[in-house]
Amino acid sequence: MLAVDFVVVTDHNVLVQGVCGYYGDEASGYVLLLTGEEIHDRTRLPQVNHLLVYNVPHEVVQYAPDPQRLLYAVNNVGGLSFIAHPFDHRVPWMRPFGLGQQIPWTSWEVSGYTGLEIWNFMSDWKEGATSFRAGLRALFRPDAVVTGPRPAT
Repeated sequence: MLAVDFVVVTDHNVLVQGVCGYYGDEASGYVLLLTGEEIHDRTRLPQVNHLLVYNVPHEVVQYAPDPQRLLYAVNNVGGLSFIAHPFDHRVPWMRPFGLGQQIPWTSWEVSGYTGLEIWNFMSDWKEGATSFRAGLRALFRPDAVVTGPRPAT
């Protein structure tokens, strides 16, 4: 049986509060749930520069158009920030379906972030989905393409 000690969840531009904590019991074990927010500028196309934000007591998505200002806002309240999928890739064959956009981090001139997200399932899946056939294979056998952090990251 697989044991999980903690789960960290973020949603895009939605701050969920009041659910962090330990769940379970002594018999089955405890799991720590932490929630945060994945912030990005919805008006920017493509929607690059996603930032994972934790331990922020109020919404800071209004600063998304300016990544440095967003980082200042997070740091000013003692929050933590992690650059999400820093080297995300585009999947050209998915374009007709409205999917497969490249959404990496592009504002490398910023400072003050806590760290990097080094392993992103969707970014790794997209990298392995080099064709429609490979995408189907990756869909049904993600373990074949999602194997760990990429060397660039």
